[in-house]
Amino acid sequence: YDNLLRCQGSTLRLWLSNLNAMHDHLQSSLPAGNFPVFWCENCTTEEGSIILHYYSVRGALLSSVVVGITKEVAKTYFDIEIRMDKLATQGED
Repeated sequence: YDNLLRCQGSTLRLWLSNLNAMHDHLQSSLPAGNFPVFWCENCTTEEGSIILHYYSVRGALLSSVVVGITKEVAKTYFDIEIRMDKLATQGED
């Protein structure tokens, strides 16, 4: 899967934006899979930052896994250290 992961995008934002396409591809091999949905938007309060949205039928159960994987992808594929702050949690008001 390393080649597939390396081809996801030339920046972290592009990589994250292409996750849904990768999940769509995997869905053909794993039809029973319930893959999460991701989308990014520009952060208007902190320049150079993005807001990563994550939605899953599992709710927030795996959100800490998403944070860990995202940090590792940033470090491994883009040689950057990132900070992630949870702004809201799915299913909580």
